[in-house]
Amino acid sequence: MKFPIVDQVISLVKKPGGVRPRRDRDERLRAGFDAAPVGLAFATVDGHWLNVNERFRTVVGYTREELARISLESLTHTEDAKKETAMMRKLLAGDTDSYRLDKRVMDKRGKYRVLTVTVTVVRADNGDPEFLVYVVEDAHPDQSGRAHV
Repeated sequence: MKFPIVDQVISLVKKPGGVRPRRDRDERLRAGFDAAPVGLAFATVDGHWLNVNERFRTVVGYTREELARISLESLTHTEDAKKETAMMRKLLAGDTDSYRLDKRVMDKRGKYRVLTVTVTVVRADNGDPEFLVYVVEDAHPDQSGRAHV
């Protein structure tokens, strides 16, 4: 017995440009995340890093191992952290979709540098905050347009 629909699907899968395995798509998305020209990071709502790209790590100035032990909030200047706490509350409550601010973040040498940080929240189907997405850039790139690293 022949199943024409099954034969058509098999034919589609075999053709170039047909359905590609999900693994390839996920690998391409990961490569795009890693190659982004801005720092990208995903974090739990309580500030633990889930994933960071290399640019994020370079901009904030810490290794992946160091980031596993610290949060961006713990490195943020006290005055800037106070401002950000109010913004974070509004974000988590659903009163805003995202926020952006320039804030001082301490590097490994103990010196503050100014970063532009944009934050949004990804929500679960029930509306609860699931995780945070950070986009981080050096607020003062050098004359060539490259960030200080």
